[in-house]
Amino acid sequence: MIKPVESQVRILFYLHSMKRLLPLLLLATLSSCFHKDVMNDVADDVKYATVYSGKEGKIAITFEEIFQATSKKSGGGFTSISGYAEYRLTSYNIENGNVMARVELGEGRDKNETAILGTTEGKLWMFSFSEELGLHYRNPGTLDVLATQKQLMEKPGMKGLALSKPEWTRISSFYGFDPVSGRIMFTDQQGFKYYLDPNTFAVEKTEAEIKDHNWSRSVTSNNGDLGYEKNVSMKGDPRKTLEYENSKRSQPHSFLFAKLVLDENPFRGSAEIKPLYDSLARRIDSLDKRMKELAAADPQIADERLHYFQLPDKLREMKREWEEINRSIGNEKYQLQRWEKDGDYHRSYLLADEKNSLLVWSASSVGDTCRALVSKMKLNPDSSFAQAWQIKLDEFYYDPSKADNAGAFETVFSDGNPEFDYQWFRCLDNKLVFISQLRMACIDMKTGKLLWSHQL
Repeated sequence: MIKPVESQVRILFYLHSMKRLLPLLLLATLSSCFHKDVMNDVADDVKYATVYSGKEGKIAITFEEIFQATSKKSGGGFTSISGYAEYRLTSYNIENGNVMARVELGEGRDKNETAILGTTEGKLWMFSFSEELGLHYRNPGTLDVLATQKQLMEKPGMKGLALSKPEWTRISSFYGFDPVSGRIMFTDQQGFKYYLDPNTFAVEKTEAEIKDHNWSRSVTSNNGDLGYEKNVSMKGDPRKTLEYENSKRSQPHSFLFAKLVLDENPFRGSAEIKPLYDSLARRIDSLDKRMKELAAADPQIADERLHYFQLPDKLREMKREWEEINRSIGNEKYQLQRWEKDGDYHRSYLLADEKNSLLVWSASSVGDTCRALVSKMKLNPDSSFAQAWQIKLDEFYYDPSKADNAGAFETVFSDGNPEFDYQWFRCLDNKLVFISQLRMACIDMKTGKLLWSHQL
């Protein structure tokens, strides 16, 4: 769920030395609040990001916040800023990082609150509280609106439906995207849920849960999977080494304060799980067919009140088989339900551009302003890991929040209110695209070379 910042007071605490604090307070006292240019000034936060690849190009799309400060107060070692947030949508060319298009989205909340649902071929799907837009889709490159809710309601499958307009804080509970089927999900005024095919616009009622893939997001972890149930973990402190499947094998490489980069892209998890899901579903169908064949031989076989030893000899083996199949179907249906209900199964997968590879985010040294290192590691047949490349990112701090508190960023409090916590990583076309401390950058996944880096 995309939550805008309301007009509120943000209290920011900064532990400065007196040498740094006095000029800061003087600046805050004498400066006036400037209105930021939503289309051209730097972003203060990122609420959502995704990637798209199609005929429109290879594109990174970000939902950015611009904070408009209206007043500020300083004293007692802290600065408080009041204001409101405005939002914009930006598409970036992954080849060079240049802006392809940008549109203003307004202040959000109950009039213009907007959420990105997902991307399909040639379409960026969104929901907006704007009466003119509603459920709509845009060109992923130009960000031009291609169809509004009013136009979608003219499609044969949509006619007669009345789409819900929930509270602005609950859009993600009523509208979403199913990465397994690649369909949009929406809710009508009666609370019934539907799938919408993005190509044919066919509609299908469903009882499936609408999952918010951006909720409680994690981009790094001490544990992750190279594939389904192929676990990798980081061991040690402060320097850490990789461990595959608890092999305890000695590893030649160690990393300071290391974390594994996770693959947040729901398509990755769906691609890994779907073949297993489909195979299990086919097995259940096959077992169910066999159960029906056994039950057709005699009604007593399917009577769960009777045990096999209570039946005539000629039916006992059939009854025993029926009971075993029934137990198997119960266990395997439970596994299917776990996959269906667990909207976060994909979050444990590790990000990489090729099989049996992973990325490590680590620190260049001890200290609040240490720089970030990115390393690509490959799993060997003997469960050891080889380093494909490592790069030091001189423009990126390992921990932006600590760097900010240490005064690493030149922040003018009268001009916005930057938040540096947001991080995001994606692999596309042998490139690693990532966001940290309000910068987007791109690394060649084959060579480890930094291709470009731009402030958002």
